[in-house]
Amino acid sequence: MKKKTVILLIIFLVILIAGGIFARKYWNYFSAFYYVATQNSDKLVEKKEETDQKAIDTIKEYGIETVRPLSEEESSKLNSGELTEEEAVNIILGKTDNGTEASTEITQNQENNQVVNSEQQKLQEKNEEIAQLIGKVYVLKAKFTGELDKIEKWVHEEYRKLSSEEKKSTSAKVKIGRSAYSKALALQSDCDAQMEEIFGRLTVLLKETGQSTALVDEIRAAYENEKKVKISYYMDKI
Repeated sequence: MKKKTVILLIIFLVILIAGGIFARKYWNYFSAFYYVATQNSDKLVEKKEETDQKAIDTIKEYGIETVRPLSEEESSKLNSGELTEEEAVNIILGKTDNGTEASTEITQNQENNQVVNSEQQKLQEKNEEIAQLIGKVYVLKAKFTGELDKIEKWVHEEYRKLSSEEKKSTSAKVKIGRSAYSKALALQSDCDAQMEEIFGRLTVLLKETGQSTALVDEIRAAYENEKKVKISYYMDKI
């Protein structure tokens, strides 16, 4: 393990203990930090890309053919308010301008000309909700990244406010770092809670429609790997 990595881990652990927040509920976060600290950044990015693609491939197996993450420009518009969450979901799901989806309906042995009965209508509604929830996952990830960017900007602004003497002081910089950490931790906890709510509803819907819940596992894996890449990104800036 690199010397810098060892120092980072020690500092991180000291901050946790000093702040009185080294509890079981934060162990997963510490584990992720340790994992990132001992891994190559390029490999983490490569792993993220693999899990992202695997999640998309799995989503397509469920009949949602046009799903894609938001571009940087689209994410920026979402976080600035130029794009609503509903509009962002439509983009992610590949809906056309007239509001119809390119391909998000999952059929089960249904003939093209068969009259849709009430049960089939319920099935279609549940499949539509599944598609909407998948879209919300990507929206939530984009908003999470946008909020992290705001925290990074805040750190730079706070550092610029320091006097020349304070910039030489370790305690002044650690104070800013601890505040940023608290903000990021609260943000992640909120995002995790929202994600778990989505995953829970997805699991219920998939079971109700007689489909495999493997989709939830793939999307969760992609989300967890994305968090590791984000931690790596900010560690490289230390």
